[in-house]
Amino acid sequence: MASARAAVLAPSAAAVTDAAERWPAEARRALVEEFLASPQAAELRDPFARKVPHLLAMCCVGHLGCEPVLIGPSVLERVLVDALPRAAIAPDRFGKAVPQAVRAWTDWLAERNKLTDRSRRRLGFSLRATLARFAGAWYGPGAHPLRRYLVDGEGVAQGARTECVGWLADGAGDQAQSAEARLAPYGGSLQSR
Repeated sequence: MASARAAVLAPSAAAVTDAAERWPAEARRALVEEFLASPQAAELRDPFARKVPHLLAMCCVGHLGCEPVLIGPSVLERVLVDALPRAAIAPDRFGKAVPQAVRAWTDWLAERNKLTDRSRRRLGFSLRATLARFAGAWYGPGAHPLRRYLVDGEGVAQGARTECVGWLADGAGDQAQSAEARLAPYGGSLQSR
């Protein structure tokens, strides 16, 4: 069952390459900056919450091979329940910041894409259900295995650093040693809890 789900959810290499060509890092950064300057993002003061849109855009392009401006129940499900919890190496606090940031991002994209009121209501209903499943995926056994060893550093816990964590794993088989090296500049560390 898991392999069948993975086959359905996994984008082809061509789809990821096409999306990456259409949405290079600079274009994704510009899209996120446009969002962060919007009224929907005004309430996002937590540095973790302000990083979520970057990750959403990166997950859409790099993991799913789709446009980061697309919004819909299946994209939200795949990003929030399947891709992000399995790929992100971030402290628990990040998981708490995701719902607020995703609601703002979704509202902004709905407005940007000129969704109808009916479509927005359906999207909102789907988003609430997906965010409930996100919590289970973020804190559950399917989360990235190194996450359970991540402890907030002082600077990160106090919000002093905005470049929080080397968020996404490079791929399967990451070694704890390389993860530790990526976390060190951000005040995070890998320790047994």
